[in-house]
Amino acid sequence: MTNTRNIINIALLVFIIIVASIALLDTGDENKKPAITSLLQNDVANITVKRAGKKDIYLEKNHNKWRIKRPYNAATNQFRMDTLLRLVQTIPQSTYPLKNIAQYGLAEPKLVVEFNNGLSNAVSIRFGDSDPIKMRRYVAVNDKLYLTNDTYFYALNSIATDYINNKLLPDDFKIIQLDLPELKLKVEDDKWKVTPTPKDFSVDLVNELISEWQNAQAMDIKPYELDTGISPSQTIKVYGKDASTLTFYILKNDEDFVFVNKLMGLKYSFPKEKQQQLLSWPKPPVSEDSIPETGTQPAIKTTPTEQNIPAK
Repeated sequence: MTNTRNIINIALLVFIIIVASIALLDTGDENKKPAITSLLQNDVANITVKRAGKKDIYLEKNHNKWRIKRPYNAATNQFRMDTLLRLVQTIPQSTYPLKNIAQYGLAEPKLVVEFNNGLSNAVSIRFGDSDPIKMRRYVAVNDKLYLTNDTYFYALNSIATDYINNKLLPDDFKIIQLDLPELKLKVEDDKWKVTPTPKDFSVDLVNELISEWQNAQAMDIKPYELDTGISPSQTIKVYGKDASTLTFYILKNDEDFVFVNKLMGLKYSFPKEKQQQLLSWPKPPVSEDSIPETGTQPAIKTTPTEQNIPAK
């Protein structure tokens, strides 16, 4: 009985080794398949995304940094850019000669992505119908028809604002002045001056508020076209070290906390709790020394009145 069990175990082991070897061979063949374009990601200098019934999206690389130029002028969403750039090196599931374009929904493509428009190595990728059985997408490049993963289509056929970086301020924006509706911070002689002077005034709290602004990321970005729901008293100005100024308006909204950038035609939505963190002086941390013991009176501490805190 034991010998029989050993023989069965050996047979199973051999079977597993054979299956694993076949899988490795298949993977090797898959890796040897050519990508749908000959471009490398570093070769891409500009991208145009054409979506049926929507405005074209144009993105451009300058000094190795990508930026959306149309229909908005803004920094790009890194996830969306990574998806776009991976597209040129996609390995297809299947490859066929392109004969009847109408049969695959390519006579009027639902999505077209053009790489390096106007350059000698320009490539256009056209998205047609999806394969109803395996839910893969028919894609055409030149005279070839490919079946690719359908996730590219849904990721790239989104609204234009999805291509915009969710950060409220650019990465290289250095704040030197922040004018809030009820509080103003400004660097003077390499020191921060805050008006009106908060009761609990410290360099740590200044840096905390500035950091909230430097790192603020919206949970959603949408177009803003109507000049309603904002008032001059709810205006915020952020001044940068490079002499640039960004102006935001607080939009009346009962559900979210919303900033409007009228110049860019965008509105940035934040969770409601962000309102306190971005518009008000931070609450100082509660130290153990400030908590009175039972039956004792809290010690009276003096509050510093110095208004000038060195800027970082």
